Amino acid sequence: MADGEIRIVLPRDVDAETLARLREAFPEASLASAAPPGAADGAELGASLGGAQPAETTLAVVEGALAKAAAAAPEALASILAWFGAHPALFGLIALLIGLAAGHAVERAVGALVASSGGGGPVAPDSGGLSPFRARLRAALPHLLRSALALAAFAGVGFAVGRAILPGDASVRAIAAAAFLAIVGYRVKLLMVEALAAPSAPSRRLMGFGAAEAASVLRAARIALAGMLALTILRAVVVGAASPPGSAALLVVALLLLSGALAAWFFSAVRRPVAALIARDAAAPSFAARNWWAVYVGVVALDVGLKSLGALGLLGPAQVGGGGPTVVIMMLAPLAVAGLSLWRREADAEADSRRRSGLLRGGFALAEGIVVVVAAVAVLRIWGVDPLAPPAPSGVARFAPALVEAGAILVVGLALWRALSAALDPGPAAAPGAIVDEENQAQSSRMGTILPVVRGFALGLVAVLTAMSALSAMGLDIAPLLASAGVLGLAIGFGAQKLVSDVISGLFYLYEDAFRVGEYVEAKSGKGVVERISLRSVRLRHHRGPVFTIPFSEMGTIQNHSRDWVKVKFSFMVPSDVDVEMVRKLVKKVGEQLLDHPELQGKFLEPLKSQGAVAILGSAFEIGCKFTSRPGQQFIIRRMAYAALQKTLAEKGVELFQPQLTLAADDPGGASMGMPRESGA
Repeated sequence: MADGEIRIVLPRDVDAETLARLREAFPEASLASAAPPGAADGAELGASLGGAQPAETTLAVVEGALAKAAAAAPEALASILAWFGAHPALFGLIALLIGLAAGHAVERAVGALVASSGGGGPVAPDSGGLSPFRARLRAALPHLLRSALALAAFAGVGFAVGRAILPGDASVRAIAAAAFLAIVGYRVKLLMVEALAAPSAPSRRLMGFGAAEAASVLRAARIALAGMLALTILRAVVVGAASPPGSAALLVVALLLLSGALAAWFFSAVRRPVAALIARDAAAPSFAARNWWAVYVGVVALDVGLKSLGALGLLGPAQVGGGGPTVVIMMLAPLAVAGLSLWRREADAEADSRRRSGLLRGGFALAEGIVVVVAAVAVLRIWGVDPLAPPAPSGVARFAPALVEAGAILVVGLALWRALSAALDPGPAAAPGAIVDEENQAQSSRMGTILPVVRGFALGLVAVLTAMSALSAMGLDIAPLLASAGVLGLAIGFGAQKLVSDVISGLFYLYEDAFRVGEYVEAKSGKGVVERISLRSVRLRHHRGPVFTIPFSEMGTIQNHSRDWVKVKFSFMVPSDVDVEMVRKLVKKVGEQLLDHPELQGKFLEPLKSQGAVAILGSAFEIGCKFTSRPGQQFIIRRMAYAALQKTLAEKGVELFQPQLTLAADDPGGASMGMPRESGA
């Protein structure tokens, strides 16, 4: 005890009202309960664990408790053996066996009754358009309900029959009841594992295991649960039959260690099937997928250690259920999360819209997070810490409520992150040469331009708000962080005006839909195909290869060459003695042929037409032509139009006009050099 510290030792049965009054009257005092006889070291250990005591003190207390337990072990073992030789123990065993037999008979009868009513036997499910997991769930639920109903009949009848014929000895009745409840618990746990793995019935296997993986998981669960059942019954006998009470602490610790070893073996045995399930969609197994089991083994070790200290009387109300509810929760929680993840992937693959995909991912992330938080809360309560109660003055219970609240905030934040990430995902770009729905191409292009910017901003906002809320829930003062963020924003506003100008200009460009990813644009500072749009700049790829990164504030007027339609005009010249009307009809015929060309299907908006003679250049007519096409298709159309016109005109004997040069003398006498002239000039 530190100098000047006030410590008040209270009776163990003190009521809550008195305790509250004492805390109010003596806020600086340390309140402790009186230790039971033979456990005086418990208070000392509690002080060493809750205060700033050296490690040597804690080890000395534990060593002292172990020495006392070892000294009392021979007497406890002798009393247990004597209890087995007494008649009440034999009668209790017979009553337990009769109760189990009666329960088993009723269970068989209920199962046969359900089967005869049409609810038995494996039936291949008609998926009816459901996803594979939903189809398996629909097939598994009736089987699970039938098994649960039969198991409930077994538990009810067996308990009633055994209780009716048990002898009146209190210790025998307590041990028999504990053993029967352990057997029922074993059956419930095994039923849940069988429902998840179902190695013999793939149509109702809820987990995404293969047949061999499911069989190995179920086999390991049966071995571990059977061993824990035997150890639980043996522990009930040791605790109930030892005399004096509490003298068999060393035997209880040994049984706890064996239960922990079984639980650790189970997690090690199923590490590969579960790792394969976690990393099913990943290119390579992640660190969490490879080493998940080590975390659970560590928690099992912590659970066994705390319960062993409780068995030694060093932690007061700590429960002494080696490999009990904590291990069961840890066995089922990862399987439940993996099942939800599998269901999410299958449902997401069938989602027909971004909104539905986002809702699915967010909902499943919320469900997975709830499973984790509820499992953590349950484990903490098993360890004697209620995270839903008001914070305690010291110890783990002081931080548990804040940690649970922060965990719940992180779960909600993760759900929002996944929902927004899926809902604002523009999706993969169409492969070159792929068939694209022209009606939706414009909308998809615009969404593909805007969504990455909106997505990055929204996800960043969710991450910041979630982190701030979690830190606040853990008791950290975030006011300085908010003030610093405000000062930083003010500094950015004054010192980075160019950056702000770029961002605001970009928002207006995007709002006005001036350009999209994949379009060919021409700006003041460069031209090319839009490859990427960020909050500050746009990246253009020139058709010769160079890349321009242009801030939005420097783009100026935009010429978009890829929007809606393109009208192309070109001309050629024919001699003045050619029939212009005939040439117009030939051009029209070529336009009709190009419309039917297989390589140009869907590229024309208006066919190739002749505008007639648009100019007279000396001794030649200039014939104008035009067509309208989709953006980006005009080049191949113009190239093929040139070739088709050349061929058609040659077949009709029409030659293109070729300018000729003639030499003429300026001086009739030929004294000066003649200058070349174009014959039609």
